[in-house]
Amino acid sequence: MPGFKKDSFNIASIVKHYEELQILMEKQPLDLLCINESRLDETISDGEIKLSGYNLIRRELEKKRGFVFIYETQSTLKDVQIWRMAILKC
Repeated sequence: MPGFKKDSFNIASIVKHYEELQILMEKQPLDLLCINESRLDETISDGEIKLSGYNLIRRELEKKRGFVFIYETQSTLKDVQIWRMAILKC
């Protein structure tokens, strides 16, 4: 998809690095960002890690290994939805 920007990161503590992530996404916005997070748990609310202009989708990994979550723009592209579903099945 020309012009579609996506990336993935492994961030050890999203809460600790949240401001850095905000700055990065403001300077180099993406359409889709997947983050593997090993220290996020159910005590951290979506509101604490929400980025302005992005939907947040979050799923707990099996065996309490942390969370995977996705920031996505309001895009409704079919390819994006298929890719997102594949990631959330981890």
